[in-house]
Amino acid sequence: MTLRVYQGRYFARLFFLPVTSGDADGDVLGAVYRDEGESAWRFWYRFRWYRDARVFESEDQKTFYEGTASADLGETLTAMRAALGVLVARGPFEEIVVDSADPEIVITLLGEQPWATVERDGEARA
Repeated sequence: MTLRVYQGRYFARLFFLPVTSGDADGDVLGAVYRDEGESAWRFWYRFRWYRDARVFESEDQKTFYEGTASADLGETLTAMRAALGVLVARGPFEEIVVDSADPEIVITLLGEQPWATVERDGEARA
């Protein structure tokens, strides 16, 4: 389940956290967004444990989570920060303020991050 960026999807925040567990390295990527016409915020995150050096089509082990929040944006962001806070002992997390439904802004912000690789195929993936 790739994070999709497209017109009409409003991103409030993106989150990134490198993690290490034993001999395994990986990361957590998260997002809080909602689609045009929806009132509920969605939260999405994935754990990735590196198995090879490829960015796309890799053998990395990935686990995805997605849900819908019944809270307002402030409470949803607080919950997402708390979930990532459990992992902070393994390293600080980055929070990128997006506040836009413009795909070019989201893609530009992602592309500026040293940990992100964006692929364009009509949609961006991270």
